[in-house]
Amino acid sequence: MEEFRVGELQVWIAPGRYAYLAAVIRGHPPRELRSVLEDTIDSIHVLKGSGLANFQGAAASFESLRPELEACLRSQYAAAKRSGGRKVPAWIAVTATAAFLTAALLVALRNELRWRSFVRQLNAQPGIAVTAAHRGWFAPSQITGLRDASASDPAEIARSRQH
Repeated sequence: MEEFRVGELQVWIAPGRYAYLAAVIRGHPPRELRSVLEDTIDSIHVLKGSGLANFQGAAASFESLRPELEACLRSQYAAAKRSGGRKVPAWIAVTATAAFLTAALLVALRNELRWRSFVRQLNAQPGIAVTAAHRGWFAPSQITGLRDASASDPAEIARSRQH
């Protein structure tokens, strides 16, 4: 039995005196396939040896060999492997990611609403006029405006909101 590879395919060749039988295989073939191929090429030579020796290109006389050749056709599929807890199924990973993103968005929304509420409360204080408010996500937030000297201290208002 001769064999070679072409990309992800294996080719097994069972030689006979006048003909060869080749099998193209994807995946891992069963061990008994070698014997099946060798027995089939031997059987073909017993049944049609003289026709093979005198072959002139007319394949019709070999039509009777179809059952022997079809017996070499095989397909088998491995059952889906259970991960045993080692791999995370895709739907769990997608769900966990979606849950994390949803939680992050809710926290960001809550923080944004708290910031806007603080700016409104500060602007509502007598003697304070907010002219600009910048929410810093990765840098300090800034509020600029005007403050009357007799107005409440904005830092005290901010500290009271944190409790």
